[in-house]
Amino acid sequence: MKIIIIQISNSFSNQSYFPYSAGLLEANAKKFAFNASELEFLLPIYKREPIEELENKCKGADIIAISLYIWNEQISLELARRIKEKSPNTIIIAGGPQVPNNSGEFLRKNKAISLVIHGEGERVFSKFLENPSPLNYVNLPSVSYIDSLGEYIKTKNIERENNLDCYASPYLSGVFDPLMKAYPDENWTALWETNRGCPFSCAYCDWGSNKKSKIGKYSIERLFAEIEWFVNNKIKYIYCCDANFGILQRDLDIVKYIADKKIKTGFPNIFSVQSTKNSTEKSFETQKIISSVGLSKGVSLSMQSLNPMTLKLINRDNIDQKVFDVLQYKFSKEKIATYSDLIIGLPGETYTSFKNGIEYLIANGQHNRIRFNNLTVLPNAQFGDPSYQLLNGIKIVKNKLVYVYGEEEKIADDVDEYQYLVVGTNSAKEKDWVKIRSFAWMTDLLYFDKTLQIPLMLLHRHFGECFQDLIELFMSVSQSQPIFYKISKFFDDKATGIQNGEIEYCLSEKFLNSYWKSDEYMLMNVVSDGDIMSFYNEARDILGLFIASKEDNNKISEIIEEAILLNQVLLKIPNDRLKKSLSCKYNILNWYEHALVGETVSLDHADVLYEIDKTVLYWEDYNEWSREVVWYGNRLGDYLHKDIQQNHLIANSDLE
Repeated sequence: MKIIIIQISNSFSNQSYFPYSAGLLEANAKKFAFNASELEFLLPIYKREPIEELENKCKGADIIAISLYIWNEQISLELARRIKEKSPNTIIIAGGPQVPNNSGEFLRKNKAISLVIHGEGERVFSKFLENPSPLNYVNLPSVSYIDSLGEYIKTKNIERENNLDCYASPYLSGVFDPLMKAYPDENWTALWETNRGCPFSCAYCDWGSNKKSKIGKYSIERLFAEIEWFVNNKIKYIYCCDANFGILQRDLDIVKYIADKKIKTGFPNIFSVQSTKNSTEKSFETQKIISSVGLSKGVSLSMQSLNPMTLKLINRDNIDQKVFDVLQYKFSKEKIATYSDLIIGLPGETYTSFKNGIEYLIANGQHNRIRFNNLTVLPNAQFGDPSYQLLNGIKIVKNKLVYVYGEEEKIADDVDEYQYLVVGTNSAKEKDWVKIRSFAWMTDLLYFDKTLQIPLMLLHRHFGECFQDLIELFMSVSQSQPIFYKISKFFDDKATGIQNGEIEYCLSEKFLNSYWKSDEYMLMNVVSDGDIMSFYNEARDILGLFIASKEDNNKISEIIEEAILLNQVLLKIPNDRLKKSLSCKYNILNWYEHALVGETVSLDHADVLYEIDKTVLYWEDYNEWSREVVWYGNRLGDYLHKDIQQNHLIANSDLE
């Protein structure tokens, strides 16, 4: 009996993911099925290709198993339809997160699929292979199907396994060895579990399957052996699939082991994790070790929302906000970069509460990046329940799915994938959703893309101005400031477009022929169009009018003028390969550098000469700059030059 397992992922930056779920199914079928010697597994399909080519790879298979995710659902189902049409005796089954818990409608719509497996598939798939006849489906746990009378049948779910060592490892069992041999030039990214399950039940997520679940785990010995496998096979990137890495005490031992391998062998390059939600010390220590050896591009401190009503509505009110405050402070003191996540489209969130959340995060030390994520509805999350949607006034729109920084590829014989975005709720109707989305982009552009972070931080932290008021200054400009008028209008139009079904990112043929976030898209166009000088001149006018209404406005104006100029000179832009000198009356850069790590120094009147050397780090064309600065610098907000000498000529503190 010939079997092929399909788990299509998108190759990204010359990297492809091991089809981990496919590997688990094959490894454990060989372990558990009593007829394992009769099973012949063809090479799994792991990446997107023309459907006709994928069909050819499936020829001769008696059974096809498809793992469905949001990024491969449509191509997988179309492939199944074509195969079934030409080979009606081929048995096609499906599993994965995109298979609805109640699959009746799904199965009737996708008649090529004979059976779906819910939840963990290792044991169920093995039992299925022992007798794949439709007459035996009723004896299988955790499956759904349409019987010979046209009735929808769903069998009882089995409990999730807590002793995960009972499952064979696709890495250690050699399942991926033939795949690696067949594609010797492929750069592989490893998907890796150290535990499975999530104790939280966030309404937008199906990680916990809509209910709190116990955490099953693999033994430390097995995990160490898999790390050795990654190192021996020179795997550069390990993406940990745990929902809450750092939640177990032994996670410290795991990162120490990986860090030691990194130091001794150079592998892996990156170890990416989703940090645990409610553990301060363990999370801090694990991330500190990861960062200390260069295995991390930033620590995620995921908030999603800071509005108490929203947190209650999404079942996240059991996560302690104080944990994040403490972690942010500790990471800042250690100079370990963090980034935070906020979700746009959550119920209970208003325009005002969303702005307040951003203000809180920045005031408490988040200066590298807030990732503003549009909320995608997943079928098995609580958000996928029509009654939940009705209760919270959730408006959903279907959009073509693309990936930020992903290159626009025209693959012949392909189909589009789609996502379902939330673009309105009872608390934030369509117009307010547009305002929230635009405010987030403007915050990104001005603060986290570092174009005006220095003056905005001074006005917010030193002079006590409300951050959200400062951002709104740039959203309500007239046509007398044409650059910011154009930017603000673009953000509003783009947000409205997303509500009407447009792609959520911006395609630029000029910049790597890739998709970009709207703030990055506008930054790159301002620079490439030669408008960066006008950008800063308009910023001076906008902030100048605001400052003019304040007491002691002359002194504030002088400081902010210097801050804008310093920010402008430090911004990394292409074709800028000079040594520059800048004389300032105030120690603004020293103040700013301390503020970034949560430290306070006085803002002094102390004539300073800054020498900025741009001859070492520079970019000669826009593609190189957009890739290495705008893209690679995103998570850490690494957009300002740092090779600076400060010569203090006079020290005379007269400002508090």
